[in-house]
Amino acid sequence: MSHANHDNLYLQFARNFDERPDATFLDTVEGHGYTFAQARTAAGQMASALRELGVAPGDRVAVQIDKSCETVILYLACLQVGAVYLPLNTAYTGEEIRYFLG
Repeated sequence: MSHANHDNLYLQFARNFDERPDATFLDTVEGHGYTFAQARTAAGQMASALRELGVAPGDRVAVQIDKSCETVILYLACLQVGAVYLPLNTAYTGEEIRYFLG
């Protein structure tokens, strides 16, 4: 019987940050991307910025941004901080956003 892994997604990736820093973490068809080392650095910088803005464990971070590598990096930063990442569809109207934020 296998045991469930209770690490969050960031901690699951963290093993590769250490073991495979030069391997590709994210890549796009346009040729943009991050290695594991670059992703770790970028997520750490975003996590620091979130903390400086007062984001604490358990806080929600609502974002309405297009899908991109940076969106994934922001998600990892939220995991580092212990915040809840709340993606909002970019097609939502102002009224829909107010509903979700309320």
